[in-house]
Amino acid sequence: MWVFPRLHSLSLNYGEKVGEVCVWVESEWRWSLRWRRARFVWKSIMEEDLLRLISQTNLNKEVKDF
Repeated sequence: MWVFPRLHSLSLNYGEKVGEVCVWVESEWRWSLRWRRARFVWKSIMEEDLLRLISQTNLNKEVKDF
């Protein structure tokens, strides 16, 4: 079960590792989420919720992604 199924259906990042969509820049993680098409306002709000949720995850740039 997906937490954000509508965003998942629009994602071009499907199947990618965290290290392929997130980079360490100037002491912070930056996400590069790509979409098949522009999102409606309510989907942009979902994207903000998704980014808020994943920003709470402790990522370690010294650990290899798998």
